[in-house]
Amino acid sequence: MKKSGTRGTLLITLITLVALVVIASVTCPDKVKHTNALSDKMSSIIADKTRDDDSGLGGLGMLLGNAVSDAVIKNLVSVDDYFLFSLGKVYSEGEEHIVSFGIFGHVFTASKDRIQEEIDSLGF
Repeated sequence: MKKSGTRGTLLITLITLVALVVIASVTCPDKVKHTNALSDKMSSIIADKTRDDDSGLGGLGMLLGNAVSDAVIKNLVSVDDYFLFSLGKVYSEGEEHIVSFGIFGHVFTASKDRIQEEIDSLGF
């Protein structure tokens, strides 16, 4: 009796693992999802910086900043697809820096502080 129960558990475990692999591979985020997530994070950073601007140019700065950040992100971020997950990378000073991780259709980005460090290292 125990053997059939063990086989059943093993079969369910195997089916679950195969299903997770298939789902992860089908929903692996592409470069567009990575750049969108990073653009959202950059917009948040720019909004934080322009919120404190008393000159009245904060809104203009935010519009220009968002347009520039979108262009910069699209050109500087590369995405490596590892079938089950993907990594967004930025290259600066000859080194690669991981700025985003994507799995199951979602992209997780680095913290605002980490993104700001990358921006500063790129000279923006």
